[in-house]
Amino acid sequence: MKVNILIPTYNQDKYIQKAVRSALAQSYQNLSVIVSDDQSTDHTEEVLRPFYSDSRFTYTKTPQRLGMIGNYRHMLYQLADGDWAINLDGDDYFTSDFVGNFVSEIKQHSNIKWIMGGQQHVDEQGQLLHRFPTFSLKNKAAFLQYDEDSKFALLSGKKYVLNYLVNNWFFAHSSTFYHVESAKQIRYYQANTNNSDELSILKLAMKGNVLLYQPVIIAWRQHQGNVSAHFSVEGIERNFQLLKELINEQDHHFSSSEMKQMLRSNQQKLNRYLLDYWRANNPKKGLNYILNGRATDLKSLKALPMLVVEWIKGSK
Repeated sequence: MKVNILIPTYNQDKYIQKAVRSALAQSYQNLSVIVSDDQSTDHTEEVLRPFYSDSRFTYTKTPQRLGMIGNYRHMLYQLADGDWAINLDGDDYFTSDFVGNFVSEIKQHSNIKWIMGGQQHVDEQGQLLHRFPTFSLKNKAAFLQYDEDSKFALLSGKKYVLNYLVNNWFFAHSSTFYHVESAKQIRYYQANTNNSDELSILKLAMKGNVLLYQPVIIAWRQHQGNVSAHFSVEGIERNFQLLKELINEQDHHFSSSEMKQMLRSNQQKLNRYLLDYWRANNPKKGLNYILNGRATDLKSLKALPMLVVEWIKGSK
């Protein structure tokens, strides 16, 4: 099996060398590391020149500025030539030698669509902030199979989707190792939204089985340049509307009770995202959202005192 590590980047010359080094440090032999530079204006191309002599490494530039999701799409449909792939953003880096382990595990099962490993968050200097394993053993009842030695859990993609949406199971695009042809078939990265990765991975999961790998395999770097640090109200609402549409498309796979649970949970998460945004940016709008009956679940109502406090502070 050939594996592609796809590294999209834009103006990340401070971080990109570490990302590439961690990719080339994988001991699995049938591997290529492809950087797609989305028209960077910094020194990205220059700092990557030391890697040109490695036959596993390829540096390319996009024909024009594509944006984050556009570059993801470009890499998958135009550059990927492997059986399996993982996207490593240019400011992140792998923390373990996992690719060979993943390939070996895939060969032991049928109809695997992706493997998701654990993730850790680090600050701009690489200092550990949080560590997130993919699952807790209290979730074992949902697994088809769990190997305590290898730390792999096998489950149906449907079961993962239900638990992710209803029970807030772990999710990370950056640690998801996916089957390339299957991803293309379901039009991976079709949506031009910040949650295109989430929509794609959930849709792909519905086509077969998935594996969760408990240990951490990647460090996600938290800094002001992260796309997730610049959401708007319109963007948040659009993301959750698309997620709602995806849930409704799967109604033939789930019971009416499960559908209601997923849709209710999706609305509650939307409420919490909006209220968190408004608490930081416009507390009065958050208060009106609750007082007008838009958010009636208990977790949303718990935000009311903090919104009042922030509104009073802003009124002084």
